Amino acid sequence: MWLLENLFACADHPESMKNVYLAAPLFLEAERDFNSKLRGELEGLGISVFLPQEHSNDTNAQARHEAIFSKNLVAI
Repeated sequence: MWLLENLFACADHPESMKNVYLAAPLFLEAERDFNSKLRGELEGLGISVFLPQEHSNDTNAQARHEAIFSKNLVAI
């Protein structure tokens, strides 16, 4: 947490660092858990986080690939 707070406190333009696309490993349960915890820490600092593992899998099977691509492209 200290590292995150200081990283964003030292940024030249903290107002431009309000959105984060959290690209991280998500294949193992431990990786997904870590990503979720990191998202929580970032949101606690007032940063909006797009976490693909949570935002890309809410569609039906037929449109899944197109939706994942579209949602991730928009988030980037």
